[in-house]
Amino acid sequence: MKHLKVLFTATVMMMGCTSFAQKVVYNYQETQARSVDSQAHSYVEPMVTQMEVIKGLGEKGRDLVTGELFLPNDEAEALLQGMTTTENIRNYAIYWLIDELEKNKNIQVDAIVSPTFFIKSSEQGKTKGFIVKVKGFPAKFGTWRTAVQKDYEWIRLEQIQTSLKSSSEASTIKKTN
Repeated sequence: MKHLKVLFTATVMMMGCTSFAQKVVYNYQETQARSVDSQAHSYVEPMVTQMEVIKGLGEKGRDLVTGELFLPNDEAEALLQGMTTTENIRNYAIYWLIDELEKNKNIQVDAIVSPTFFIKSSEQGKTKGFIVKVKGFPAKFGTWRTAVQKDYEWIRLEQIQTSLKSSSEASTIKKTN
């Protein structure tokens, strides 16, 4: 038993000595050189088409079509996912009018050309919402073709108009703290 105590004591002392003898060293090194990252870019040639107005879909055989819908506030919030802006209401009204024309006239409509809108907040009974009237010319896509040099001017003008519209909208947003 005495030998066991001595052996145990010696083992504990050796473990204590060796644990203090351990040394942890961390080395870090970094080197940086100028490098050119390889990047891949892809470009697609723009495609253009002529819009062909569909004749005679309006009242009394006219080309101009009209539609009116009541969009309740709760439905507008759900459909537009909380983004009930005038632009989104207009886009929804165009989508709705195209859908109505396709169902009622049984014809494919791709777009409404030159749409005009009348949007008014309204109440129908206890339901608050918007009355949206939209007028325009139903059209379908004509033959698609690759853009040529003369088309690029129109594409650039559209890009400029879009960027100007975005900057003017950004300047009218009221920021609240």
